[in-house]
Amino acid sequence: ALRALQNNPPLNNDLIFLFTDGEEVGLLGAQAFMDSHPWAEDIDLILNLEARGVEGPVGMFETGEGNLALVGELARTAPYPVAYSMLYDLYRLLPNSTDFSVFREAGVSGLNFAYAHGAHLYHTGGDNLENLDLRSMQHTGSYVLPLLKSLGEQDLRLYGQERDHRDAAFFTLLPSLMVSYPISWNMPLTVAGMLLLLLAVVFAV
Repeated sequence: ALRALQNNPPLNNDLIFLFTDGEEVGLLGAQAFMDSHPWAEDIDLILNLEARGVEGPVGMFETGEGNLALVGELARTAPYPVAYSMLYDLYRLLPNSTDFSVFREAGVSGLNFAYAHGAHLYHTGGDNLENLDLRSMQHTGSYVLPLLKSLGEQDLRLYGQERDHRDAAFFTLLPSLMVSYPISWNMPLTVAGMLLLLLAVVFAV
């Protein structure tokens, strides 16, 4: 993604590629950046790339609050999105967190991505390039490059302090189709679905 962007005209927004270490012992790299790097004050948005395995589809499993516009941008931009708002509830059951937590606690909005199949190799000698599925890496790239090109030209305040503070419910319906809508629609849609089911039963009877 970095090489591809270097071969294109410069983006309107500055872009930082941050490679962190010390995550497993307390998110130390990300925390050190936020605590002491002069660029930390300029961060408006973050795309965090994670792995908990060596293969599988890359899912977007965490965002910040007021994510309606950002999730909509993901749905519009990514060619093969895999994202479910319920994944965050499952993720919170795990005993660990990711670097994204440091930025989220600092009030930075963003998207958190990871692939998680092949977890039996995670943090073992088998967690290496030979076992890494290149399709997973390609799926990561299919998110990163289009999002950076799009977000790099936008006013990121729309996703930060001046954002629409509504949250989104979202899910992948088809391999290239992601549905997102304000979470406040959940109850009306549930009621409408129950009424349609009731009508279907009545007609069937």
